[in-house]
Amino acid sequence: MLSGVSIAASPLIVCLVLGSDEIIQKLRSHKEKGISNEDLMERTKVFGNNDREDLKAQSCLSMLWQALDDLMLKLLIVCSFVSITAEMLLAWQSEPCKLAIGK
Repeated sequence: MLSGVSIAASPLIVCLVLGSDEIIQKLRSHKEKGISNEDLMERTKVFGNNDREDLKAQSCLSMLWQALDDLMLKLLIVCSFVSITAEMLLAWQSEPCKLAIGK
């Protein structure tokens, strides 16, 4: 813990009770300069690095593959193929091909 600063209190309450200058002083910081290099090294040892790793972008194909893992989507795709196939067969049997008739 740095300088006995309690993290349990709400930041709004701490700011209202202490004021910004006292908070900066308790955090061993400076209003214009920020923290010193020594404090930065100590805080990095205590709290760790604050950097986040970059997120890897997924390709469209990988997102499509993940979406196809859903059972409902699989059922809808199968039903659509059955529906399209049945409609094409029924339409082909009820109407002769107009291109073969000629003029």
